[in-house]
Amino acid sequence: MRPVAVVFALVLAAAGVAAAQAPPRASDVWAFRRPIAVPTLAQPGFVELAIDGDVYREATASLQDLRVREPGGADVAYVVRRHERRAAEATRDARLHDLVTTSERAVRFVLDAGSGRILHNRVRLAIADEAKNFRVPVRVETADEGGRWQVAREAGFIYRVEGDTRAADTSVSYPTSTARRLRLTVGPADGQPLPVTGARLVIATAAERREEAVTATLVAREEDTARRTTRLVLDLGGRRPVDRVELDVSDRNFHRVVLIEAGDDRTQWRWLGSCSISAVDTGRLRERLTGTRFPETTARYIRVSIENLDDRPLGITAVRLFAVPRTLVFTAVPTHRYVLEYGNPSAAMPRYDLARTVAYLGDDRLPAATLGPIERVPAAARRTSAWIASQPVLMWATMAMAMLALAGLLWRMSRGVRYTQEGS
Repeated sequence: MRPVAVVFALVLAAAGVAAAQAPPRASDVWAFRRPIAVPTLAQPGFVELAIDGDVYREATASLQDLRVREPGGADVAYVVRRHERRAAEATRDARLHDLVTTSERAVRFVLDAGSGRILHNRVRLAIADEAKNFRVPVRVETADEGGRWQVAREAGFIYRVEGDTRAADTSVSYPTSTARRLRLTVGPADGQPLPVTGARLVIATAAERREEAVTATLVAREEDTARRTTRLVLDLGGRRPVDRVELDVSDRNFHRVVLIEAGDDRTQWRWLGSCSISAVDTGRLRERLTGTRFPETTARYIRVSIENLDDRPLGITAVRLFAVPRTLVFTAVPTHRYVLEYGNPSAAMPRYDLARTVAYLGDDRLPAATLGPIERVPAAARRTSAWIASQPVLMWATMAMAMLALAGLLWRMSRGVRYTQEGS
C-alpha cells in the first residue's frame, strides 16, 4: 500500500472509531419526523398546525420536544396555542334569611344577592364539619324583589363522602341570573336536616372553549358489590390530554357521585376529582347533568367510578372524553418547506419571542397547515447525525490533521523525486 493511502486509511479509521465511541447528545436526538403541508400564501404569515393523536402518543406529555424545522435543520419559532379562555370568578358572602326546617326535614332559606342586578350562576354552601357523609338534592329558585319564585335548578346535588377516597362538592350551579333573591331547599341527610352554616354567591363569566372528542375504548366494566360501585375503564390508546367526561345514561331519574382517576398501566391510579350526575324527568320538568370537567391530565387510561349505594347500577350506554385542542402557530414563508420533529424525552422546552405576538391574536382562526405521514428516524442515523452536529470542533480538527498529514507526505515525496533525479 502506498504511503498516501495508508495515511488516509488511518485518518478515516480514527475518525470512525471516535464517532462510534462518542455518545450522542440526548438533546439532539429526535425519533419522529413528519412533513408539514403549508397552505398557499402570498407573503409570509401565521399558519396553524393541529396536533393529532399520533403526536400526542410519541411526544412528551408537556409537548416540550416539539420542533418545527426547515429541511436543512434550522429551527423555526412556534407557539403551542390552547383554544380556551378560562372563566373569571368572584364570590361574595350572602346571609341566610328565613331559615326553616320543613316537615320533610329539609332546610330552606333565602339569599339576598343585593341591588344593582348582579350576575350570579352558582351558590357554594358551607356545611358544618360534623356532617361527614351526605348526598342530598338541592332545589334553587329565583325571584326579583316582590316577584314570584321561579325554579332555576330542580336537580342540584351536593355531597361529602369519606371512605377509600374523600370527595366533596357543596356548590350548585344554575343558569346565569340577575334576580335579587334566591331560595334554596336542601334535602335531609339520613333523615336529619343538613347543618348549613353559610353561603357564598359565585359570579362567573362564561368561558370560551373549543373542544374535540378524544377517541377512547371502554376496556373494562366492573360492578363492585362490596363497595356498591360501578367502575368503567377507558383506554385512549396512548398518553394524551383530556379534561371532560360525558356519560350516556338510559335512566330517567337518578343522583349519583362520580369519582375520576387517571393511570398509565391500569394498576396505579391518581386522583383527578369528583362530580355529581343527576337527572329529573317528571313530565312537568326535565333536567339532566351527566358530564363534568376535571383538571386536565395526560394519561393512557381514565377510570370512572359511580357510587350506587343501595340503588341498582345505572344503564351506562357510552362514556365519552373531550379535550381542548392544541395547535402550533408559526410564521411560514412561501416556497419554504417545513417538518415537525418530536420524540425526545430529554429535550428542553424552547422559548421564543413569538409567544408575545401570538397572544394578541386572541382566538382568531388562521390558515391551516397539515401533517404528512410519519417518518421514524433510524436509531443509527440519529446517533451519527446527532454526534456530528454536536462535535463541530473535533470534526474540523480531524480534517485539518488529514490535510497536514497529506501535505507532509507530498513534500517528502517531492524531495525523494528530486534526489532521484539529481542522482541519475
